[in-house]
Amino acid sequence: MSARISRELDIVSRNLAFDPEISDADLHRVMGEVERQMMQIQAASAPIPFELVRWRAILARTALQRHRSLQRPR
Repeated sequence: MSARISRELDIVSRNLAFDPEISDADLHRVMGEVERQMMQIQAASAPIPFELVRWRAILARTALQRHRSLQRPR
């Protein structure tokens, strides 16, 4: 993965992770929907769109950043 793409994923995921209007339930619901779409596409033996892969990476990083922020001592 290029450094530019990695930076972009970090920026977008950080913004989502700390957005107070997005709940953990919202995040998990969207992550599940992305996974379901990918499984349906894979079951049809069709190519998975890069944008869907990108969103899965962003959402995974978002969840990880939220988890890490909860683990830090205050």
